[in-house]
Amino acid sequence: MQKKVPYVAQLGNMDCSIACMTMLFRYYGLDVDIVDVGQVVHIGRDGVNLTQLKQATQQFGFKCTAYRYNKQKNILDSNLPAVVYSGSHLAVIGSKTVLGQYILLDPIKGKSIVNFEQIHDTFSDILITIRPEKRIKRKKCKPKLKVAINYKLVAGIISLMLLIQALTLSIPLVEQALIDSITQSQSLLNSAYILVGCIVIAGLYFFLSIARQMYC
Repeated sequence: MQKKVPYVAQLGNMDCSIACMTMLFRYYGLDVDIVDVGQVVHIGRDGVNLTQLKQATQQFGFKCTAYRYNKQKNILDSNLPAVVYSGSHLAVIGSKTVLGQYILLDPIKGKSIVNFEQIHDTFSDILITIRPEKRIKRKKCKPKLKVAINYKLVAGIISLMLLIQALTLSIPLVEQALIDSITQSQSLLNSAYILVGCIVIAGLYFFLSIARQMYC
């Protein structure tokens, strides 16, 4: 199966050169994006000239070569993928299709299928090749972030939060029971119950205040 050139769209009006460079860098296995390439290329009002293009590709370990191919189909076919240009606009001819046509990757217009006559009539006879000077080591995909979950700790925290909630709801019930006991009886036994109840309520409030500071 024929390898495909990944498409990269340009970001600004004069970014066609760095978009084409990024496509070919990725094609040969270099893991970069258009922002990375743009940081080492000074783009002027008229875009990037051939000298700047050569200097930029060298910084990424590539060699840029430009020559006239006299619009010969066999020369074009033997040098794909390659960069072609019309005026100040650059595009990449990725590969040939099964039917003998070409995949054109235009940083502005996107992907399209064109024949040799269209290339002949649209672009100049200058062909630019960008090749790695040495073998590119493909970067392995970064492993996904694994988060270790302590299920016992999570279960303990959930249980504690439920207990805190239950105690919070039970305090008004205890208070109401004490009030009812005070109004209904004045016996010594009930007084002891009331004292114990007050201690329990005070203890619950103290426990809740500590727990909320720790976990809330």
